[in-house]
Amino acid sequence: MGEVFGHSHPPENEETLAEFVERKFGVEVLENLVDPIVSTVFLGDCYKMGMDSAFPALVEWERRHGSLMRGAIRTWRSKAHKRNANGSSSGVGRNGRRDSLRLTDALPALGSFRKGMAVLPERVAQELRIRHGAAVGCVDDAPSDQGAAKAGWRVRLRDGENIVTRNLVLATPAYAAAEVLGGSVPPLASQLESIEYAPMSAVSSVYERAQVANSLNGFGFMAPRREGLNTICTFWNSSLFRGRAPEGRVLLTSFVRGATEESKDEIESMDAVEYENARALGIAGKSVDRVVWQSPRALPQYNVHHARRVAEIESILRTVPNLSLAGNYLRGRAIGDCVDVAFRVAEEVGNRLRSEQR
Repeated sequence: MGEVFGHSHPPENEETLAEFVERKFGVEVLENLVDPIVSTVFLGDCYKMGMDSAFPALVEWERRHGSLMRGAIRTWRSKAHKRNANGSSSGVGRNGRRDSLRLTDALPALGSFRKGMAVLPERVAQELRIRHGAAVGCVDDAPSDQGAAKAGWRVRLRDGENIVTRNLVLATPAYAAAEVLGGSVPPLASQLESIEYAPMSAVSSVYERAQVANSLNGFGFMAPRREGLNTICTFWNSSLFRGRAPEGRVLLTSFVRGATEESKDEIESMDAVEYENARALGIAGKSVDRVVWQSPRALPQYNVHHARRVAEIESILRTVPNLSLAGNYLRGRAIGDCVDVAFRVAEEVGNRLRSEQR
């Protein structure tokens, strides 16, 4: 709590999140608060995640104000002033209560669609012309006619078909973009391939409500790494959103640490997580139903020097005509961040097409 009264300055070299938090707040805050939140939200490792890469605003607050709390308060006041200048009443939000600075404002909001997250890609697919099962082998320069300027890009499908396009957007994970660009833009492919991804398993279990002693009044729990559990966090889906479980039953979903290693199969993952949930929540008996998803490369990691790598990727892109990248490895991993990146790329491509038509 005394951080607001102190004054510090970030070092010249990029710190890991662990170094930053321990320097500013101590090891107990790191182990019991920051580590479980970062593991849950980002599948990240505090000892590898870079401050300039993952939390540049916090670095800037300390650099400009000498204190995170002073930086947060002044940023909040600035935003409140702008809201008031745009016509809202003095400090009063839309809910009729006076605006206040809340810790939860710094965390991503929990949200979903009534019928689940699949609604988003399904609706996008309805609005676009989608070809399923068209595996891409590589991407290279399209041949030009009679010495004319470069025609664009040729997408070579694995079934032998070629698709020629003037503008190309690769909205894939970084490693997938690297694979198809390896022969045409090697420096870009090399940078993309070097982005690290964290593995993840998610285990969802259904129980009769009477089996669970805990009230499940909340969103779930997060487990510090030092507890030595397989479980990173457990969300209480049926407490968060309506319609996630039949009447009289509850649905729990857990993210699992290290469960995609070859030594762990799906059954082992589910059994280990259900045992840990049973101890934490007072669950008696086996689940009524359960399912597991596993991904060896689930989320990109904004580790030390990631920001520098993204800057290099963008620098290379400026030298490559009519190629754009979109994905959660660039500017943010949340859905809202990905949508922002997508809108920016769409605007760039639109401007490019309009300029060619003039």
